[in-house]
Amino acid sequence: MTTLGQLGRLNILTLGCLTLALPLALYAWTGTNLRYTGDDYCYAGLFRQNGFWETIRSTYLGPSPFHGNRYSLTFFSGLAGIVGPTASAVLPTLSILTLVGGLTYALVVGARAFSLRLTLLQGLLAAEGLAFYGFTMSPELAQSLYWRSGTLPYLMPLVMITLLAGAMLTMARRERPAAIHLGLVLGLALMAGGFSETATAMQLTLMLLAVVLAIAARRGKDRRFPGAVRVVTSALIGTIFAFVLLAVAPATQYALSGLDQATSVARLLRLSGFHAYLFLHGIPFRQALPALAVFAVFLWLGLNLAWGNQGLTTSSWRRYFVVGLVIGLSWLASVFATMMPSAYAQSSYPPGRALITAAFASALGIAGFGALAGHFVASHVGRPELTRLAATLLLLAAVTLVPFSVSRSTLLNLPAYQRWSRFWDERDLQIRELRGLGQSEVEVVLIDKIIPDVAELQPDPDYWYNNCAEWYYDLDRLSANLPGWDS
Repeated sequence: MTTLGQLGRLNILTLGCLTLALPLALYAWTGTNLRYTGDDYCYAGLFRQNGFWETIRSTYLGPSPFHGNRYSLTFFSGLAGIVGPTASAVLPTLSILTLVGGLTYALVVGARAFSLRLTLLQGLLAAEGLAFYGFTMSPELAQSLYWRSGTLPYLMPLVMITLLAGAMLTMARRERPAAIHLGLVLGLALMAGGFSETATAMQLTLMLLAVVLAIAARRGKDRRFPGAVRVVTSALIGTIFAFVLLAVAPATQYALSGLDQATSVARLLRLSGFHAYLFLHGIPFRQALPALAVFAVFLWLGLNLAWGNQGLTTSSWRRYFVVGLVIGLSWLASVFATMMPSAYAQSSYPPGRALITAAFASALGIAGFGALAGHFVASHVGRPELTRLAATLLLLAAVTLVPFSVSRSTLLNLPAYQRWSRFWDERDLQIRELRGLGQSEVEVVLIDKIIPDVAELQPDPDYWYNNCAEWYYDLDRLSANLPGWDS
């Protein structure tokens, strides 16, 4: 029989899911206006000139206009090239839906393994919260979510890691996972690790931590994941293979030549640690509201999960400390790992678009502490009705203030993206029509860039993005020097 309290929680869950879905839907809507820009032309141009498999082979083995060692990035860029510019319009929506769906599945499966009754709606609220606040905490979201050449190397591996986590949690619950299932985990890890060095470093760190936890659980006679050691070992092997493929590629050596590399281990560790400190130190000052909001969402979920399980037991202080230590170390190690590739290759801080990986690691870490705090409060603090009321008020603030603010700013920026896409489509049609008439030298309207710090076609026909667009459209000369954008 449904009680008034259960109905109230259901209404709160529904409201939270809807309010968090709003900005995610607006992100997706904005993304439908994207087409080729910046490096997208270079991927599309090379695939058009050389073909699918030859481009993958040649860019991995030699110099190219992009990171050819990132085999998954090149592969999926080639698939997107088959679809054409429409793929850039679809990719943000597809990424958001897959990320939220993968997170929901992984959270529900993981909770059930620990005998927690996490409903589908609760899992959806948690997944939307992680996705939205992960996006909100990303320094250059437009590059990471809307720009295809930024989405694939940095957001797509997060999506793949989420799917990998769901598969691992499912198969680890079996006593002896089948060889084909272990092969699937290995293949997913191999594919997820081929998008960028930044994401692969974080994935490798997480897999190493997972192996340690799986071994510790087996020694502690924990039977909730009897196949965990086999499953996480398969994922670790796939991740190591991915790391090796990225590192030994001839394209990597071409890309590293002439860069200011951190050749000593001490310098690499020092730079990575300092850059991790800079990122984490900025959260309380630049991302305080999103950080508090994701904490509040998971505090509420932790409270309700704890109260909703029969026979709630009070964990010892030692167990809370151990779980908190695991969450904290996983968070710090993940952020540290994302800093290492840029520190090694260029002795520099990662570009803003790459920091979406550190942002999601931070959102997960804060969420973990929120859920742990919720369980602690449920089992140690009296007056549950007053506690529930306070947590619910915090949740309502978390799922309204930041989402509505972000939704408003996204809607205000939407007309600029729509105008840019109209100009891009008209320009694309003009180029194709002129090329169809036999013209090999074309002049088009100069339009402004839509993604911050990502250049568009320029008046100079020798500009490298113009050269890439010439490969794509099969032209001898392309110049964006005509007026019209400001009219």
